[in-house]
Amino acid sequence: YVEVGSRLKCPSSPIWVVASQTHYSILFATSASAAAPSALEALEEELQRRFAEFDGDGQGFVSIEALRPLVSSLPPEYSGVLPDYDTLRKEVDPDSLLIVTW
Repeated sequence: YVEVGSRLKCPSSPIWVVASQTHYSILFATSASAAAPSALEALEEELQRRFAEFDGDGQGFVSIEALRPLVSSLPPEYSGVLPDYDTLRKEVDPDSLLIVTW
């Protein structure tokens, strides 16, 4: 499958070309902030990038032991957004399977 990257979702210039079966359309915004990711989207993208670093096989899961270094590798601005480690561990592995899935 093809995954749309962040540059297509949030381009530097808010201009998109949309294709349908019969024609192309151009969508644009007058403000660059229309294409800017929200704080939650930025956090999710950062988490997904960091998760991929620990998920060497690209299987979509890592061992629970990778959770602490994964969270520790996040930039400081995200430290206040995430819950403490024990709460986070219970949320991402509620069945105690010792894996974290994306």
